[in-house]
Amino acid sequence: MRINNVQSNQNFGMALKINSKLYPEIEKSGLSHIKKLENLGDDVKNVKMYDVCLEKDAYDLKIRSANPNDNTDYLGNFRREESNLGKWHEFTCNSSGCEDTYGGYNPNEPQIFRTLYGKNAADEYKKFKEFDMYKQIGELSKLLEKRDKNNIAIREAQKAKKAAELEEAKAGELRLKEATNDLMDKYKADFPEEQPIKENLFRRIVDKFIGFVMQK
Repeated sequence: MRINNVQSNQNFGMALKINSKLYPEIEKSGLSHIKKLENLGDDVKNVKMYDVCLEKDAYDLKIRSANPNDNTDYLGNFRREESNLGKWHEFTCNSSGCEDTYGGYNPNEPQIFRTLYGKNAADEYKKFKEFDMYKQIGELSKLLEKRDKNNIAIREAQKAKKAAELEEAKAGELRLKEATNDLMDKYKADFPEEQPIKENLFRRIVDKFIGFVMQK
């Protein structure tokens, strides 16, 4: 939760946070703006992973992570991405001393829409663009949280799968050991160890004699 002299409603967990020093500016902004902020606060009241913040003036809304170690301006990043949607871009690749220039058009929808909605990204982004600024900010904070929750669910599923595979491997080893023990308990027997056969002295003499004759 963001503390640095930024206030929310009295209820813990409200995602709209307004710097307490902005009281005079908020009052001067007018009733219409205040009502829109009230509606925005109600819209994002259940968002836990992101805060909508008024930090430095009455109109400069930002979306911040509730993680105090993350100071990213998510709304600013989103708006910058929007400004480049559908535009041509180029990049240069330096390989083996040769510079190759490649180009292409940026996607027509922001990454978060493509991630969450796939082939329906265009339709969902079109709906989003029809909202006013306040509603867009509220919706974006929800989308960011939805994306993060999806990523957490994927990681948890992968972790659970790995744990299940490990348990299955351990269970397999245990079953193998138990099967081996059962078999050996039923059928094991002791056999006398084979003694090395002593070489016949006479045979050794004959072999040496034959070898001596063949050398002549």
